[in-house]
Amino acid sequence: LLSNPSAAFADVDIREYTALAPLGTPTSTGDKLTGLSLSEMASRLSHDLAEGSTGEGGYFVSGDISTQLFRDDCKFVDPTNSVSSLSRYQNALKILFDPKQSFVEVLEPLQIDESKNQITARIRSGGIIQLPWSPRISSYESTIKYTIDGVGLIKSQEQEWSISASEALKETFTPPFLSAPYSNIPKPQNEPTDVTELFNLINGHRPQSYSQEERSKIASLIDQIVNNSRHE
Repeated sequence: LLSNPSAAFADVDIREYTALAPLGTPTSTGDKLTGLSLSEMASRLSHDLAEGSTGEGGYFVSGDISTQLFRDDCKFVDPTNSVSSLSRYQNALKILFDPKQSFVEVLEPLQIDESKNQITARIRSGGIIQLPWSPRISSYESTIKYTIDGVGLIKSQEQEWSISASEALKETFTPPFLSAPYSNIPKPQNEPTDVTELFNLINGHRPQSYSQEERSKIASLIDQIVNNSRHE
């Protein structure tokens, strides 16, 4: 098992050992915005995911979240953490990633399920963790399910990752000189969206780390870029 860390974690709920660091007593986050339709809620969430509530960066890497959309006792669950406090969750996000060296990309329009009062999002994200050795988390995909209560506030946010919890923890403790190469080159103005998507998909990744779905997506994007260039 020691030669295979993933196997060592296979039967362990890592959330038992990775609970959010002490982030103060849960507090009120202010006034709430109730009565939004699911489409209005999806639009607000899409903006927060990509840019943040006030433009500080996608909220998963900045903590710039529209707190008025969530209950203060909202339950946030991902493969490594579970917490029922909006204020503590936001505090954790603010100290986790460096938003200037991290990114979040919304992969498709958010999906609405009226029958379950749920909204689902798919994103790709990655970047630098704010620890002394500045570990880099490679680009990975997340599926996020938001469940809305009877007055129109989000009561739970459940997140699944394309990487395992043990892989994420391993990268957290990997020194940057052992991480996959990453470029901080700013995106040129008017860069085609398919070029941006391809860059974000391969930046900070090692060849052996791609899933089959990601490999297919890369091939499709390359074909698309080549075909578009022939018609320019």
